[in-house]
Amino acid sequence: MRFKILVSTVVLAISGYSAFWFYLAGQVEDRTLAWIKTQESKGLKVYYDDLTVTGYPYKIVVRMTSAKGALRPLSDPNRQFAFETPEIAVIAHLWKLSHAVVVTDYLDMTTGRSYNTDAFQLALEKVKSSIILNRDDWRPERVSVVADQASWVTENHLSAEAPSVAHNVEVHMRRPVTGSQGPKDDLEMQLPVYADVYFKADDITALELPVDTFGKKADMVKIDGALHATDMLKYNRQSLSDWRDAGGTISLRDVEIKSGPMDVKLQGDVALDQMFNPLGAFSAEVRGIDHIVKILSRHPGFRQEPGSLLLDELKNMVQSSPEGTDKRLDLSISLQNGFVFLGPLPVYETGKVIE
Repeated sequence: MRFKILVSTVVLAISGYSAFWFYLAGQVEDRTLAWIKTQESKGLKVYYDDLTVTGYPYKIVVRMTSAKGALRPLSDPNRQFAFETPEIAVIAHLWKLSHAVVVTDYLDMTTGRSYNTDAFQLALEKVKSSIILNRDDWRPERVSVVADQASWVTENHLSAEAPSVAHNVEVHMRRPVTGSQGPKDDLEMQLPVYADVYFKADDITALELPVDTFGKKADMVKIDGALHATDMLKYNRQSLSDWRDAGGTISLRDVEIKSGPMDVKLQGDVALDQMFNPLGAFSAEVRGIDHIVKILSRHPGFRQEPGSLLLDELKNMVQSSPEGTDKRLDLSISLQNGFVFLGPLPVYETGKVIE
């Protein structure tokens, strides 16, 4: 008798749980379809071949095949963002639906000023992303993206034989815990930290580098910074202008670039000027100066002033370093008036963040 009661209880529990799972799966599917529909009024259109919800008994897996999307922001209808992936899956466990994992083998993204112009193209391979939402307002609290490879092409390099590429890419963004904003003196001078940001990638080949200082290749790039803002930035003039006028900055706590015999480390802050040019100041430590001198000596821009003056100064520093010592240079780097300055010398035109 007791055995029958036990079996009946187990069967009822399993049946009840199964009914709950299928009910929840149906709700997730309905809300996903409703969300896609409501986004059309906001300029986002999503297309797909099939949408399914699986994962019984422990998970909810929303899988979309042949997914495509296009976003034309209402604030800037002439700009388009588009994405395409053969298959994408969003995975969440029943006991923690505020944490989702997004997986796809390939994701292609483009943006441009019109439908036929891809000013920027980005392709990610073997992508895994983790998103943790705040249960109070359901806004992202932590976002992490890792990819085996990222390749990109900018508007000025659309005809290049091969794209720029990076491997083992990591991007992490975290909203800070309340009360951990940093020293009080810093808080009185700038906006609070909206998000901590960390980026790391290996074996990077960047066609956008204006000078072959790194041979257009870096073994490793790491950036640890913080966005000082009251809300998430949007890539439009109004959002960037409001952020700039409110005193918004990006603090780069640790930037490290390694490339062969060179090792560059810098710290500083970046903001925007009235023309949307980057504005900032950094203290940098450079190891492997003799290698930098050899590379810059082959570049035409450093055979005439002001580049030649900087090159002569670097040569003097290399020659004055004692033999057998680690040749290191402490540099002051600044961004102003649309140029990068090494000390007092302008060496590179940065251009505007947005037109």
